[in-house]
Amino acid sequence: MDQFTAFLLNIALYSIVPLYLITCKPQTRLISLYVYNGVVLFIGSFAGSVYSFSLAENLVLSGGNIAFGAFLMNTIMLIVIERNVDSLRNMLRFVILIEIFIFAIFYFIYWVISSEIAINTFNLPAELFSISFNILLLGGMLIIFELFVLIAIFTQVSKLVSNVTIIAVIYTLAFIFVMCLDGFLFPIIAFSTSPQLTEIIVGNVYGKWLLAMCYSVPLLIFYTVFKHKLVQFIEAPLQIKDFVFMPRRVLLEKLHQYEERDKKLQKEKEELLDVSMQDGLTCLFNRRKYDQELADQWLKCELSASPLTLVIGDVDFFKAYNDFYGHGKGDECLKEVAILWKGIFKRPSDIGARIGGEEFAFILPNTSVQSCVQHLEKFMQRLREKHIPHEKSPVAAYLTMSCGVASVVPNEESSIKELFAIADLRLYKAKEIGRNTIVAQ
Repeated sequence: MDQFTAFLLNIALYSIVPLYLITCKPQTRLISLYVYNGVVLFIGSFAGSVYSFSLAENLVLSGGNIAFGAFLMNTIMLIVIERNVDSLRNMLRFVILIEIFIFAIFYFIYWVISSEIAINTFNLPAELFSISFNILLLGGMLIIFELFVLIAIFTQVSKLVSNVTIIAVIYTLAFIFVMCLDGFLFPIIAFSTSPQLTEIIVGNVYGKWLLAMCYSVPLLIFYTVFKHKLVQFIEAPLQIKDFVFMPRRVLLEKLHQYEERDKKLQKEKEELLDVSMQDGLTCLFNRRKYDQELADQWLKCELSASPLTLVIGDVDFFKAYNDFYGHGKGDECLKEVAILWKGIFKRPSDIGARIGGEEFAFILPNTSVQSCVQHLEKFMQRLREKHIPHEKSPVAAYLTMSCGVASVVPNEESSIKELFAIADLRLYKAKEIGRNTIVAQ
């Protein structure tokens, strides 16, 4: 295995864990992501002294740099997925606490080993744990500064751009920019007196760019898979000042208001969707919903090799009814028929619909023709018992219906059009032989 492959494997290891943790339940997810970030920061402080990858001339990436990129990527995911700016405050406190802990524990280990107070089991050099407080402080301050820069960019972009895909791309570019900014700022502050400063900056920026490009892949995967969470984050109109100055209680109240607003909007959206799938007159499903369900049930029955039965019913001589009684009475008549039609089959998977003026349908997955006809006969009997007057019907003094039934086990050689054509043909046959009947073969 060459160095570049090992480098990519290191990136993958850091990326897979947060992507998995994000799929956990909210409370578990939050705690796990914080713990993971703490582990990454701790490993980064140690790994920076332990190993590096020399990927090209003047391009050396330490284990610490790789861990820093993972930390920044994970923090972005945490803030977006939780849609809670209080997470940023917690993360800032977390960074400070971890940095202080790292300095304290490393200094303690350095002192223990160098003073030979304890047994050095693996003969580790004390210099391995020698850490500059100034460098550690600088790293922590840069992390905090860069998180603020990212959030500032995120909030401004959400005001100017509405397309979620474009926003995801811009957020990723902002991540790359901040990583490169770190590659520029750190050497300027830490090595300002070095005669090779320019060379150090170029190498550092190039290295951070390469890291950012690698971590952009899991970020884009995250934005794609959790697009709904990204949308919720974008729609929360909080400013960068809110992150810093707003009291925690007020901030949480605001976030709760946004959460309630989102739930209300989602409920209204679902209600509108339900309305768009309903026939306005009869409250049965409409032709659009019928077409969708027929296609869905066809696929399901094809996979399970089970029968799919289709019923098409038509009110006998409805035009004559409308002409004689008027359209108002015609609408009332259709409502009465729809109530009875809806009650024929009771399973959740049985879909009753109005697919035309006086034409009704039922989609019946995993239903035999015999069972279907038995239920339809009960419907026909109930309709007759309703005694809806129809003086212009040549077949009865009351309203009647004709039904055609077709059934098939879906496969590659059959089609939805063929199923509908057979049911429609049998409906025509029912009308031809005198109406007020069911034809199923």
